[in-house]
Amino acid sequence: AEATKNRGEEKATNTKTTADSKEAQVAVEQAIAVLREFYGKETDSSSLLQAGKTSAAATAKRSTHREPYTGMGSSSGGILGLLDVILSD
Repeated sequence: AEATKNRGEEKATNTKTTADSKEAQVAVEQAIAVLREFYGKETDSSSLLQAGKTSAAATAKRSTHREPYTGMGSSSGGILGLLDVILSD
């Protein structure tokens, strides 16, 4: 009787763990899609700045940085490589 009770508890725990891992898989897939879209776009670095009033000095400084932001996406696989490994597990 006790073994049956333990098995029922283990089954409930396993069912919850399986559901949690499916939700996590969806979240990782969404994160990968967002990051691939972001790193794939040709954007200027100002896309990461907050909008609003700025001083002339801040505007001048910002205007000198016109290369697209690429982050560290290619450094040893970067975050996308890490998420791909997580997804494959």
